[in-house]
Amino acid sequence: MSIRYLAPGEDGPFRISTTGPAVPVEAASFQVYVDAEVTDPIAEFGLSLSDAHNFLSYYGDLHLVGEVTNNGSETYNVSLIAAIYDASGNIIDAASDDLAISALAPGESLPYDFSFWGPVNYKDGLYDGADTYSIQVDAYWTWTTGTQLVTLSTSDDTHGFDEFGGTFTGKIVNDSAAYLRSLAQMR
Repeated sequence: MSIRYLAPGEDGPFRISTTGPAVPVEAASFQVYVDAEVTDPIAEFGLSLSDAHNFLSYYGDLHLVGEVTNNGSETYNVSLIAAIYDASGNIIDAASDDLAISALAPGESLPYDFSFWGPVNYKDGLYDGADTYSIQVDAYWTWTTGTQLVTLSTSDDTHGFDEFGGTFTGKIVNDSAAYLRSLAQMR
């Protein structure tokens, strides 16, 4: 997992995970090889990110949540990438996130939730060393889209909370005049 587009002078996170022997050992050495293709510049998207907030779930998984707003004039399918840093500025983990709805229209905002981390969620104590984070638009996986969305209503809504989290149920009602597919729910 890594950032897929970089402008001159820009940097972005990556994470490579491998499996190893059943008994952990320290690597004597390793090498990271990086190749890239030269491409044309990508125009600015006009997307802005709110401040993010983090929390640990009941199961100890890290969530980094916030909101992305489309300040531009095009509709976008948006992908984001985040990194968690220790106090020395070293990246200790990275994650990517696609928005729950595949089209962010001009003037609209949608939440994001980075929850599929690697080592931070699986190595005890690693989260304790987290100091700061960064989030950026992954320009390679963000593009203009002609997808048209309709707002639907729900009925028979119920909700409940317990020590594990919240559950929301009900029926989605197609009260539009269109045939629909890819129904997306906010998470």
